[in-house]
Amino acid sequence: MLLQKGSSGSYVTYLQYGLKIMCCNPGSIDGQFGAGTYNAVVKYQNLKGLSADGIVGDGTWGRLKTDITQVQQALNNKGYSVGVDGVAGPGTYNAVVSFQSAHNLSADGMVGPATWAALRGSVTPTPTPVPNPGTPTNGTVSSALVEFVKSYEGFSATPYYDSVGVRTIGYGSTHGWIMNRSSVTVAEATQALMEEINSMAAQIKRNLDSKGVSLTQQQFDALCSFAYNCGTGALFSSTLYKRICAGVRDTSLKANFEAWCHGNGQVIQGLLNRRREEFDMFMYGDYTRNL
Repeated sequence: MLLQKGSSGSYVTYLQYGLKIMCCNPGSIDGQFGAGTYNAVVKYQNLKGLSADGIVGDGTWGRLKTDITQVQQALNNKGYSVGVDGVAGPGTYNAVVSFQSAHNLSADGMVGPATWAALRGSVTPTPTPVPNPGTPTNGTVSSALVEFVKSYEGFSATPYYDSVGVRTIGYGSTHGWIMNRSSVTVAEATQALMEEINSMAAQIKRNLDSKGVSLTQQQFDALCSFAYNCGTGALFSSTLYKRICAGVRDTSLKANFEAWCHGNGQVIQGLLNRRREEFDMFMYGDYTRNL
């Protein structure tokens, strides 16, 4: 599916509801992909570290569906009966407005920090197991790291071509056995993602071992997330990696993580968010996405 300026119909309406819920207001929700919707798409793509071309292909749509699914799950946890399908419509939007009104929040239908805090409060979700902060890594990533990366990639059950023309499927997979499939399940895509990350993790572990550097699981996971997003070449050449290998383990590393947040010479908010979350993972063992 491809939505862009000039598109119209029910899928544009779903897109507009989703964008508004995610604090990227398209203006009128009328099923017409005009300037307001285009600007909202670009804003969302920038926030999520996607190619900001204003075109909604499978990558942007998959990421939006992942975000909306999390909103729908949170609403259900609070007693609001909405379908959990990742597709925003008037039911999901009105449930957000109703929740906001009931909690003395601005009833604008947009799930910003205050609404997220209220949605997540007093409900204890089943957590993804987080590794013991002091446990040395064995050279593979934790399940918590895989879930963290999944939340950034978005899911596509069928192949699509990303913004630079690379054939992609599942959770951003671009090579391996999964590329021979015409469709995949979430479980299959998760397995392929884990294998892909661990293949890269093995390179990082070998490099660390050659330098006599030992990391805990959370520290190793943070570097693997960075490398999965930026590449192992970028990691190995970075000031961040050099300082870590030199023994630095303090909060001064935050600036070194945050240095890798640019695209075409501009700060990309989605990349900055990810770097900050990777720093929190490295320093504090916090695998939480700050949506």
